[in-house]
Amino acid sequence: MTMGFTKRLGDLLTEVGMLTADQLSEALAEQKRSGGQLGKTLVKMGYLTEENLARALEHQLFVPYVDLDHAEVDPKVLEVLPVGMMEEDEIFPFRLQDKRLHVAVVDPLNHTTLDTIKRITDYELEVYIATPTALKGAIQKHCRTKLDAKKALAEMQIEITRRSEADKNVKEEQKVKKAQDEAHAVIRLVESLLSRAIVDRASDIHIEPTENDTKVRYRVDGVLEEVMSIPREIQSDIITRLKVVGGMDITEHRHPQDGHYEAVLGDRAFDLRLNCFPGVWGEKMVIRLLDKQATHIGLDRLDFSLENAATIRSVIELPYGLFLVTGPTGSGKTTTLYSVLYELNKPAVNILTVEDPVEYRFSSITQMQVNPKIHLSFADGLRAALRQDPDIILVGEIRDKETLQTAIQASMTGHLVFSTLHTNDALSAVARMDDMGIKPSLIFAGLIGVMAQRLARKLCQSCKEPYSMRGAEIRKRGFRMESDDEVTLYRAKGCQKCGGKGYSGRIGIHEIVIFTDEVQGRFLAGESISKIKRALLEPSYVPPGRRLLANESPGGTKPLIQGGMQFLDDDGLLKALEGKTSLEEVVRVVQVRGE
Repeated sequence: MTMGFTKRLGDLLTEVGMLTADQLSEALAEQKRSGGQLGKTLVKMGYLTEENLARALEHQLFVPYVDLDHAEVDPKVLEVLPVGMMEEDEIFPFRLQDKRLHVAVVDPLNHTTLDTIKRITDYELEVYIATPTALKGAIQKHCRTKLDAKKALAEMQIEITRRSEADKNVKEEQKVKKAQDEAHAVIRLVESLLSRAIVDRASDIHIEPTENDTKVRYRVDGVLEEVMSIPREIQSDIITRLKVVGGMDITEHRHPQDGHYEAVLGDRAFDLRLNCFPGVWGEKMVIRLLDKQATHIGLDRLDFSLENAATIRSVIELPYGLFLVTGPTGSGKTTTLYSVLYELNKPAVNILTVEDPVEYRFSSITQMQVNPKIHLSFADGLRAALRQDPDIILVGEIRDKETLQTAIQASMTGHLVFSTLHTNDALSAVARMDDMGIKPSLIFAGLIGVMAQRLARKLCQSCKEPYSMRGAEIRKRGFRMESDDEVTLYRAKGCQKCGGKGYSGRIGIHEIVIFTDEVQGRFLAGESISKIKRALLEPSYVPPGRRLLANESPGGTKPLIQGGMQFLDDDGLLKALEGKTSLEEVVRVVQVRGE
């Protein structure tokens, strides 16, 4: 690639308005005093961002800019250069096309490095400009975490060999030194496993002993995948290390244990919840990773349909009542409720939470941790919260009659209460509360509504494949589809951006039942849940959220799913038709009602 100058960098920046003449003069003076390049001086002084500098160099040198955070990276290309060289020379190879190696660099004028790369690889180069932060992040994401894990594992395997070959007459100080080396290798391996899990967006890490070895699996986008196999000889060392950092008893191997600690990667802080489970092949450790910033996202980013968004916003504007979120473990209930609190958290509002555990910490909300060891239950915490002059209360989970009764009483005395319940769908929540011993008449005195939700994998938008299907075929799969027209759906394919999976991230699927007088009346009349559900599917039933939308935008377009309430499978189908997920994913996470 030919590089040339049109004009000096400072002149270019002032000409396009990115820099004033006074700022340029100050920067030139600082450059003369301290040495170095003008661009780096401008960034250091805060006059330019790294990206602005890279964009300016793109125009000055005729070298294209690449955003490495979103660029497709070929894993095989990463093997052409040592990681240490990438870090030292600030260069990152990411593509090989037509025998030309595409590389990102911070300094495209470093001809010595570029010539060296050409000699080492025997490829012609296509050079791109990247920011230092993005380049460093790309190396960490695509190279360093995996390399560190492999290196740490190799070191541990060396230590195993040393143990077996060690001389019984080794001096005491040599034994101490050897033990220290082994401990350091274990620490590095554990840290590498955690770092790689965070980079891979894993929600859970499973370290599971088997008969012959120990498997390490990450749960990414709700699906477990094996990432490494570890020799059985070091399994106990890894578990012990995790017990230490998690504050667990390292001498206890017969009973399950829970632990917790905080970790920081870059500028991101994580809460790690550990659970150790004794099995026949040894202790299994599962670690849940909770990104402290992940839930502060607001309702607009929770994948609600327009109808459900209108419904949930109308609920959180109410002055009092009980609203429940249901779904299995890992379905995003906590994220939803924390996002609600994030929206409602204002200086004029007093919010308290009672949780077990406190998964994410708000800087300006009072959060209580339930502690059974000191006989502090959800019901105890909720009763105490009611004496704190609250406006809004979040109860982490309703597990028993006492907590449910107290929550309903709180909702009847001027408080807005949010909580979770374990049921498969929204309507079943009433039956679950009835089973707990609360009469329907008392339930409906406080209950506003219930939302059920699931998380489905989101299709990779770079490689998803469209295909056609008729409405009749969709109905055969159990979905409610009014039209017989041919519609476009999408399936997973797999590309470099999504790691060949075809999916990247997850999307929420929801159903919200608001307990209007009509719905309450059906329950109080003793109708079965299946009969009530059929009634809500009738075209004559108009959900509150749809009425709100109709008032805001009369008319509108004809929906593909006509009339009645939209349940989980309906919402999933709509998101499949929008190309956000696949029909197969909806079937995987939602019980489709059938024809």
